[in-house]
Amino acid sequence: MQFYTTPEGAPTAPPMNVNYRFQTTDVVGITWDPPPPESRNGQILKYHVSFQRRMGDAVERNVTVPKAVFWNLEENQEIGSASCRESV
Repeated sequence: MQFYTTPEGAPTAPPMNVNYRFQTTDVVGITWDPPPPESRNGQILKYHVSFQRRMGDAVERNVTVPKAVFWNLEENQEIGSASCRESV
């Protein structure tokens, strides 16, 4: 029997079950589940999370767990999008 080791690579599927919850009017927490095991292509070392406000720059975080918290947001501001992607 022969064994082969394949190199790690970027996951081929996005994180699942992305959710957000406002903890206060200017703090939001974003959580997610990792991609399915068969699409991870190795160990996930970090997540790059961005929070895009409709009228402003993106706020970004690099985290090692499937949760990110963004603070100092403006009250009553609409959120354009919240997304996360993983990297190895």
